[in-house]
Amino acid sequence: LALIACGRGGKNGEVEAAKDDGRALAEAPATTQAAPKLARMNGKDTTTIDKTLKIKMGAPAAFKPGQYSIVTVPNGGKAFGFTVVVTNVGDQPVNLLMTSHMSALAGKEGAVGEPIFDSAQKYNGMPEAPLQPGKKVTFKYGFTVATKDTSEIQVTFEAFALGESATFTGSLGK
Repeated sequence: LALIACGRGGKNGEVEAAKDDGRALAEAPATTQAAPKLARMNGKDTTTIDKTLKIKMGAPAAFKPGQYSIVTVPNGGKAFGFTVVVTNVGDQPVNLLMTSHMSALAGKEGAVGEPIFDSAQKYNGMPEAPLQPGKKVTFKYGFTVATKDTSEIQVTFEAFALGESATFTGSLGK
């Protein structure tokens, strides 16, 4: 049995023991990272991360990766891609490749997506050049998933340097 004690600041900087009255956990801050912002993958909804990156994702579409693509579609799985538009509304350049990450889940079971790179179809991942203030970049991004169930797709754009993320939801149908 492990006992972990916690407290909170009292008078004159002293640590006051937390009372086990059910309020101690409710009063503690949840985390230092903000909850993800939510939007639809429809090419219209936008969300802004940390007052710096305005993001919009197009509707997901199934595609067949070419013979030279990096990462193949698992047996019984699917590949899907979408267009991403990112605008730097901040006052400093942002290197998306070095400061951002995208992840995907598909289906009711949440099959984890694997990024796919297919230069013939322009699925090249994050842009390499820094995005200057006031500028926008449009690029295609793709994933493979080991499931046929793409009735629910969730893509998260995480700007870990900014401490925030945005989650977009969409569907390829059944």
